[in-house]
Amino acid sequence: MTTPLRITAVSASLLVLFSSTALGQTFRENINGLNPYAFFSGRPVSPTDQTSQLFRLQPAVRRLPATSNLGAPMYLASQDLDVPYTAGETILPVVETCNECFNTECQCGTRWVMSADALWMSRSRANPQSMILSLVTVGESFNASELQFEARSGFRASWGYDLADGRAVELSTLNVYDQPATANVSGTDLYYVIHNSSPPTPTDGYSITYMSNLHSGELNWWLKEKWRVRPMIGVRWLRVREEFSITDTVSTSQDMASAITNDLVGAQIGFKTRLWNGGNWLRVEAALKGGIFENNVDYRATEYDDLTGPIRRLNRYSSSTSLAGEFIVSAVIQCCPNVAVRFGYHGLWMSEIGFAPNQANQSDFATGVGTDNFEPLSFNGGFVGVEANW
Repeated sequence: MTTPLRITAVSASLLVLFSSTALGQTFRENINGLNPYAFFSGRPVSPTDQTSQLFRLQPAVRRLPATSNLGAPMYLASQDLDVPYTAGETILPVVETCNECFNTECQCGTRWVMSADALWMSRSRANPQSMILSLVTVGESFNASELQFEARSGFRASWGYDLADGRAVELSTLNVYDQPATANVSGTDLYYVIHNSSPPTPTDGYSITYMSNLHSGELNWWLKEKWRVRPMIGVRWLRVREEFSITDTVSTSQDMASAITNDLVGAQIGFKTRLWNGGNWLRVEAALKGGIFENNVDYRATEYDDLTGPIRRLNRYSSSTSLAGEFIVSAVIQCCPNVAVRFGYHGLWMSEIGFAPNQANQSDFATGVGTDNFEPLSFNGGFVGVEANW
């Protein structure tokens, strides 16, 4: 006669054995991508079929004695769903912890997850735009596309909470500060033309400084994994801020400075998956996100005299619809069940972004009338970091 699975005399005996014997090896087994649910008489249980679910592992019971007369490793049930079970049958071993199963994300109870990564990022250049001209050569002496941004460090961090049913909420941020591109231009009778304005007296040298900052914040809702893919929906804010200046380094003359802020707000979808599994300690993962955003642009330019101060100002406010995509691939080394070290590649792409130097000849200082220029922008680089869960 069969009875529902309960913590019976057999379970009680196991508990006594666990508590009275020295803890030994941790059992880890590859069950080829199945979730860490128990096997009942050799039959795996589907995590999506709640009617056939037998039980989850008791999270507190993770290790077994080094020697045991029980034969195959045994685990205790933590739920009783009235599934017939006879005391003489064997509960076969399953994957021991969330970190050691072979799904992208394992569904074995609630947990907090935090990660922090150090980034080393480069970014794309501005688009072609004549900046410095010469009265002698009657031509261009410097173009904005010649400015090459230096790679800069940044950081990425996330905080999340995994629910027992396989879903999760995640809050993350990404920042790259003060990424510079500089140039010094020398020649004879040089001058700039910015918003139809030029200095009254040419000079023989200019210093050009271009600075970029990237910020991101997102709130994502990760859904249950299916077919080794875990989908995601979320909302995101991105900010690209640039500062640009042309300074006369030879004589006292007029200089120019501008700043532009792109604030993108919108929704995104994505997924993550495991590309390769090297066992319990090494794996390769990938994540892809994409979304549509409203880009609100604030552009401000000022022409000023080195002695008297500002001469002309121009403020423009515009907007565009931008697309953004992000791709991350990482190798993960599982140091222990609760801590992993990871490193890999991070790429971010956005369309319809305003670049500070590319607004130079789109409008007029005197009237403020003109158009706005929007171009694609990309960041990419490597990272190394750590992830912890408890």
